[in-house]
Amino acid sequence: VDNVSFAQGDAMNLPEGFKGFDRVHAANLICRLPEPMKLIERLPDLVKQGGELVLATPFSWLPEFTPKENWPQGDSWEWLQVVLGEYFELIQSADEVFTIREHVRKFQLGVCQRLATGDASNLFVDFLGVRGVMSAISAKLMIATF
Repeated sequence: VDNVSFAQGDAMNLPEGFKGFDRVHAANLICRLPEPMKLIERLPDLVKQGGELVLATPFSWLPEFTPKENWPQGDSWEWLQVVLGEYFELIQSADEVFTIREHVRKFQLGVCQRLATGDASNLFVDFLGVRGVMSAISAKLMIATF
């Protein structure tokens, strides 16, 4: 396939050339960054007009990853809708069951909210708590890690 490319980068220090992707996928990341707003503020440039943003987060804020002063005030989902709302619009919401394998004999089971948003310029799909979800066939893809 000639029209597919992948790029991986540090979500806190993405190169300026990282922009205009068909789909951006960040799984279990927002609540694991020291400064989550650094990534959130870059998202509108990272996702091209008509592209997709896929986020997966349980919003399990822990001080060992994110200093408390960088946590959202109030409800995390409401905060995310506000900070992304200028560029993305919610179009779907549903519960999603997820499992996280901690090691060979221990698993976590949870229920999260699956959400999709979009407008004429961008689509934002949020699978809260689901790690590693990726269903894209796109020409240009960026996966953010830390």
